[in-house]
Amino acid sequence: MFIPKLIQVTEEAKDDALTKEYLDRCKFINPKVKVVYVENSKPELPAHLDAAGRYHHMKETLLICRRSSSFIETFESPGHIVERMSTMVKSVFNCSSSCEFCYLGKTALRQQHQKLYSNIDVIEQEMLNEIPIHIGLNTILSAYAFYNESPLLKIPPGFKKFADEFRNKLSRMGKNKISQEDVSKYINDNLAEILLKLDVPLAQQQYFNIKKQLPSYFAENKKFDVSFNIGEYTDIGAIDHISGHLNFFAGLVEKHKNIKINFMSKSPNLTSLLKAQCDNRVLVTIGFNPQSVIDKYEHGTYSLKERIAAAKQVQKKGDINLKLEIEPIIFIPDYEKEYIKLIRKLLKELDVNKISKITMGGIRLAADYRGIIPQYFPDTDLLDMHMEKPDVSYDRYRYPLEERVDIYLKLIAEIKNHCDCEIGLGAETPELWEAINFDAAKAMSKNFFQYLDPNSDE
Repeated sequence: MFIPKLIQVTEEAKDDALTKEYLDRCKFINPKVKVVYVENSKPELPAHLDAAGRYHHMKETLLICRRSSSFIETFESPGHIVERMSTMVKSVFNCSSSCEFCYLGKTALRQQHQKLYSNIDVIEQEMLNEIPIHIGLNTILSAYAFYNESPLLKIPPGFKKFADEFRNKLSRMGKNKISQEDVSKYINDNLAEILLKLDVPLAQQQYFNIKKQLPSYFAENKKFDVSFNIGEYTDIGAIDHISGHLNFFAGLVEKHKNIKINFMSKSPNLTSLLKAQCDNRVLVTIGFNPQSVIDKYEHGTYSLKERIAAAKQVQKKGDINLKLEIEPIIFIPDYEKEYIKLIRKLLKELDVNKISKITMGGIRLAADYRGIIPQYFPDTDLLDMHMEKPDVSYDRYRYPLEERVDIYLKLIAEIKNHCDCEIGLGAETPELWEAINFDAAKAMSKNFFQYLDPNSDE
């Protein structure tokens, strides 16, 4: 359980009702916790600390503040990968766990903190606004794909920046109440400017053809609901004993029948969620790894046994969907046996008929973070494993393609021996998808109205 040693509270947040709730919960679990009031949401970390000191200080400290920008943003993973557009809700930023491989470790170098926001009441209207915004953003992805007559395997360059600006302009942190007509009109009136922002070369005939098709793109994309991702930037369950945010979001699901949410966690602390009427509009994604990997690389997280117990609770609830995430796969000694053993254990102990999806993904490390990991974890052996250097600096170090293909095929075969649930990949390259005979374009077509090559085999 995360027990902060230091709590910093900004001046503007100190009188907020949620701030008092957060502080009361913190003092209940640690009566001696130190509370300090600071001027703003970017207090300086102690100057005498080195990189490791800043990292561990950040992990022991909680900053309670107001968020001044939108709580909702479009997520984009860097690199040459297949990935759907994901809509994030940041009610908390940063994580109390200390997984050696996690990209959030870089935030300590940027003077970032574990932030718990005290003005989350505006999230409700932001989420309601996001429903028509999501249809609009998917419509732009359709226009982009059909304009280029090429399937989209990932949101295009510049799309995240555009999407966040588009959202802020229309919604203004929920201050405006917007409709589908507002979104449609904005896109129709500004299509040329939007395409130019996405570096699409405007050919007159193609442009007018696409503009003519906009109504049909809107109509098709109404079939794809937005599912809000809660937990990309934190383990939402691991801090719920302080935040109470699971109860907050579960309440929104109960209140609004058009809201769907995906919670990501490695924590069994899901009590508030299990009490709610979720109506199959909540997906709980639980991360799994062999216990040896958890012990060695996922510091401050819960055991495999506790995670399986949490998955069983979700399945018992009956109106919550469950996804198993086997990620990141790390090549420990006898890793093939260990991961096959993990899958057998999971599919033996859980009800295979109540698993919505299983995803898997190998470890990937940013070039700049590789140099930071040994500062935080001097005894790490992550960098001793052979990974291939990416062709471009913004991509990721990964295990060689043939080795990834081999382990994925073996794990997929093992899963299929036990159940017929959907199987997916996490942040993998198009070449990998093709090598294991997964259709990336069709997988993406489950999320928006996709261009599919009429000359393809199927």
